[in-house]
Amino acid sequence: MNVEAPVREVHIQQDENSITCSSEGIYPEPELTWSTSPPSTMTLKKPTTVQQTDQQLYTISSSVTRVDGVADLTYSCTVSAGTNHKTSVLKQTSVSGEGSETTIPCADTNAPHTGLVWRFNHSQTVLTQTSADVSYTASEQWRQHVKGVSASGSLTLKDLTSAQDGTYTCELRDDEETIITNTFLKMVQSQGTSPVIIGAVIGVLVFIGVVSLVGGLFFRYQKSEKRRAKSPPEEEALQSLNNEGKHGTLK
Repeated sequence: MNVEAPVREVHIQQDENSITCSSEGIYPEPELTWSTSPPSTMTLKKPTTVQQTDQQLYTISSSVTRVDGVADLTYSCTVSAGTNHKTSVLKQTSVSGEGSETTIPCADTNAPHTGLVWRFNHSQTVLTQTSADVSYTASEQWRQHVKGVSASGSLTLKDLTSAQDGTYTCELRDDEETIITNTFLKMVQSQGTSPVIIGAVIGVLVFIGVVSLVGGLFFRYQKSEKRRAKSPPEEEALQSLNNEGKHGTLK
């Protein structure tokens, strides 16, 4: 009697410079293969191990060392058992968000998915979606930032600040493979007029206004002082005329 336990899921994860792929509950004995896109030379961190449980099912695991100096390299791990196989893909990328809204890509596919999970810094769940034709569910912590999800799983976020800088992980599944994309997001200042520049301009205008006001008051004060300085001679002349008038009257 032939018994088969197909490959149901392939796990792939990164821990610093090590990437591990594993699967369990398989029969017959499985095989595991690695590949990258673009092609590169990978180094096995430890040999592929295959173990059989008391239920005669197999567990398989393998680790490779991440290739240094190659940006946006995609790692693929395929586990096969007979005619059945599944693949997990790990991608590393980065994006810069400008303004308060940005879209983080997930996978270059429009095939209907059977599961989608977005996480922040590998721990916080941003949202989940059980299939492409079902609405996503955003976590309470991220509901205010989630604007939408595309058919390919891309995540659009809003009202972002530097507090949301970090690694966003998209786990997208279909019937044949699981695609995991780790994207580092860094929010940058918009090329438009920044609040700092606006504040500086306002400060300069206020300073100019204050200087103009003080200058005007000082000019009026100086003018007033000059008038006061001229007043005594004028008063003396007027007094002299008055005195002459009195003397003339007496004569």
